Amino acid sequence: MEETEEITNGETSVGRGGGDANCLLSATWMAFAVSSYGVSVNLLVFLMFEYNIKSSIAIQICSLIYGCVSMVVIAGLAADYSFFDSPIMTIFSFISLLGMVVLTQVHAPPETPSKYQFGLLLVCIALGLLGFIALINPYGFMRRDQFDKPQTFSRVSGKDVSKDVFVVSIVTLICYVEEKLGWGLGFAICCLVNAMGLVLFLYGIFSFRTTIRISSKNYRVRVDKLFSCEDEDEVKYLIKFIPLFLTDIFLQASDNMFNFLITLQALTMNRHIGPDFRMPASCFGFFSVPTEFLLVAIIDFVIASRCKKLKISLGVGLTHVLTILTLVASALIESRRLDQLTNNSSSMSALWLIVPEAVSGFKYGFHSRGHRRMYCRKWPVEGISDVVMRKFSLAMGYFVSIIIIQLFVQFTGWLPHNINDGRLDYVYWMLAAMGCLNFAFHLIFTKSFEFPTFKFQAGNDEAS
Repeated sequence: MEETEEITNGETSVGRGGGDANCLLSATWMAFAVSSYGVSVNLLVFLMFEYNIKSSIAIQICSLIYGCVSMVVIAGLAADYSFFDSPIMTIFSFISLLGMVVLTQVHAPPETPSKYQFGLLLVCIALGLLGFIALINPYGFMRRDQFDKPQTFSRVSGKDVSKDVFVVSIVTLICYVEEKLGWGLGFAICCLVNAMGLVLFLYGIFSFRTTIRISSKNYRVRVDKLFSCEDEDEVKYLIKFIPLFLTDIFLQASDNMFNFLITLQALTMNRHIGPDFRMPASCFGFFSVPTEFLLVAIIDFVIASRCKKLKISLGVGLTHVLTILTLVASALIESRRLDQLTNNSSSMSALWLIVPEAVSGFKYGFHSRGHRRMYCRKWPVEGISDVVMRKFSLAMGYFVSIIIIQLFVQFTGWLPHNINDGRLDYVYWMLAAMGCLNFAFHLIFTKSFEFPTFKFQAGNDEAS
């Protein structure tokens, strides 16, 4: 009790905050999101067609970059428990802008790029993406501090939908510009949007309300309090959770590979929507957004209002099942595409890929409302343990996908550079079979593990 009072007394807030500051902060986040996704979404296509890198190697490079960048979530924790959130966001904003500026200058491959030139390119990409990923957590923390009373953001709202629709639309246009008018122009737009986000943030930096922790002693007490494992029950909980964590890593790896492989499929299919517009291959993943919001809205406004308590295990299990169904649907579409290719018929429409992406959207819906809470045991520390474990699981999933891709390349002929000469459908079937085995292990481990049950109340949810 004394520690809690000391911590509370050791914190103060500066800045006006309020709704205007929150709107400005949201605009800043959207600018950084557009800038980051404008590069990351189309990175696989960029490496394949600008630097003539084989598709399997390009997937591994992207996985390496995304995995390393995902690990910087620790910077978000440092921001939350340091004296200010604003300096952390400012520093990483400048890092992101620096990476974008250099990327616009070095993106064009020379005739014979050296390892150092290629390494510089990857470093610039990582810096550009690192800024946004590291800003996600400080953004959430600062958004929370803008109000006198704690705000709840658990239920999906029209603002959430409109923000995501705006970001997805702009990123799709940027990817179209990159493929149609040139990568330099596309990266320059990302750099400009990144600079706009930084200007917006610096403009409102004095109006943002920021929590200041005056005493470094308080900082140490709070961190030690949250991360202490002296309690025997906590240690047993973590030990029991390790097998489930391993199954979650493979679940993330399957999802990551699906996102890469479906881009390879789209590149070989007819992507025309209308006579003049050709959908960028890397943007088909955005078709999962409508079904994701649909499911989240159903959970928030229909299921949650009728069910007093919802078990996390249900959302986690459905995430596994829908991941398997996504891979099965992709395998069936790829088999049909290869059959049409063998019969010398017309190119298959890429709109068929909307089917697995729609299923994937439902999966992401269960992920956001159930699976992402599987790591927390007590509601007050969910913001820390949930973020750290989810990001670490995501990063490890990318690293595991590198190994799996290498095994496919090394021991099978299913994944050549030109997938028309391989059997990508076999890859999907193998991933689906491995997913079934992983789900079986998940069910076995779940019997000896008790998930928390969350009670939904008027837009908020609390552990019980």
